[in-house]
Amino acid sequence: ETSNRSTERDWTFLMNQFPWATYISDGAFKKVYKVFNVMHGGTYEAISVMDIDAISSMGNLNLIGSELAISIMLSCLARRNICPNFVLTRAVFTCEHEPPADLWGSRDA
Repeated sequence: ETSNRSTERDWTFLMNQFPWATYISDGAFKKVYKVFNVMHGGTYEAISVMDIDAISSMGNLNLIGSELAISIMLSCLARRNICPNFVLTRAVFTCEHEPPADLWGSRDA
């Protein structure tokens, strides 16, 4: 449980680091948002959001580990400039609530 708390972020952290965001897309297990990251030189980046409880309730909890492992491996290839078209993974963290649609948007907005 301690390790879970060390990666948990609250909305104060997210809104300070990403003061602007907009919904881009979603898939079977995650939503993707374009965000403005003030902590990395004011760059536009993407955040993927997965609802772990929903994924687990469908019996697909093993997909989360696979998704993260593949993302980290592809990020390593991008950092080494072997496959520069892949996305860099800067961090993995948990948050108790999903982004509010009125702030970050949604498919329906």
